Amino acid sequence: MLKQALIILLIILIPLLTLIFATIYHFSPSYLNHTFMGGFPALLTAFSSLCAIYCICLVVLFFVVNQSNKSLWIKNVSHQKSQEDIIRQNKILSSRVDLLSATREISLIITHEVDFRTILTKSLEIISYFITSSLTTKISDEKESITIFLKDEISGRLTPQAQRKSIEVIFEDELTSTMVDWRNVNESLEHSRLFFSADGEVMDFTIPLVADRETIGVLKVKTLLDKQEKEEVIKHLQDNLLELARVLALAVKTPLLYNRAITDGLTALYTKRHLFTELPLYIEISKRHGIPLSVVMFDIDHFKNINDTYGHLTGDMVLKDISSILRETLRATSTAYRYGGEEITIILPHTSKEQALAFAERLRKRVANHSFLTERGEKIKASISLGVAEYQPAMADFKELLSQVDMGLYRAKQQGRNQTVTV
Repeated sequence: MLKQALIILLIILIPLLTLIFATIYHFSPSYLNHTFMGGFPALLTAFSSLCAIYCICLVVLFFVVNQSNKSLWIKNVSHQKSQEDIIRQNKILSSRVDLLSATREISLIITHEVDFRTILTKSLEIISYFITSSLTTKISDEKESITIFLKDEISGRLTPQAQRKSIEVIFEDELTSTMVDWRNVNESLEHSRLFFSADGEVMDFTIPLVADRETIGVLKVKTLLDKQEKEEVIKHLQDNLLELARVLALAVKTPLLYNRAITDGLTALYTKRHLFTELPLYIEISKRHGIPLSVVMFDIDHFKNINDTYGHLTGDMVLKDISSILRETLRATSTAYRYGGEEITIILPHTSKEQALAFAERLRKRVANHSFLTERGEKIKASISLGVAEYQPAMADFKELLSQVDMGLYRAKQQGRNQTVTV
């Protein structure tokens, strides 16, 4: 490059210096008196004129070449920009394909899965893969996570249901307060809109989960973004996460609707219809594997008097509180059902009649020792009577087992209430 510059400089300087010399000489006294070297002035003048024309040609040539190079540079820049646009469009199209694939996979979960935790696990896995494919970084850092919060139907408060960190999914009962970031979560639920914040390279997206115009929860995504891609990627990622959140909301709401259909609204226990579906299944397992199966049935003593004395709202409060005590007493493998009115039935798998009796007595004492509040804030007492029966292979069907446990409940009430009778 330096050599070429020197050659160009010499080509321009030689005729330029000659032209300057001829011009100076042209106005000198020697030239004017025609006394310098005979015919040399005429030759020098002719050569100077040619040099002048040569310089003009060089200038024109330089201008033409410069314009050509400028045009070529503009074309190269335009071509490079066009290539960048193509690459950017390809990335957008690729991301769109990944988004459509992710939404399709989440939609398939709805049709193939019923278990709530399985739906959450697979949905979080799909979202994690989508985000990883959209960015240059991977969700594997301790600062990165995806958390699903769902609104409790009774209290209306948000609870963290599941969180994915790296490849591990942690559920509600294992999540501690230090593991959950609540920043912007309640605000996203209240205003039903996306919140974005950044802390260094950590990007925080808080997105409402809306299904059928109802905000049922919040999706929180924390991920690392490369500095070079922040401005370009964030907006695009926000739009994609909003789209994924809509599909996720439907996936989450499907089992919620199922649970709502089989759950009693007041007590949050399962319904009688669900009992008639589940009990035959438990009996079949008990028969096939020789596993003991017991059933407990109880109702609230003098419940009509509570309604008549303190009002039906107080009666509902007492029933709801007893249901809460029951859920706290139950094992994870046991299930409770509102059989009708104030009657409640409990299925105890892997439980003999003696073990069921111990459970029933523990529940009865906890209810008897509890102070219930009336609508006006007064403290009152309540008790329950319980019947216990164990499934026997000789029983015709689940209705006979329910008949036996109902007989035990009847005897407990006949013998003075606030007691347990086994059959």
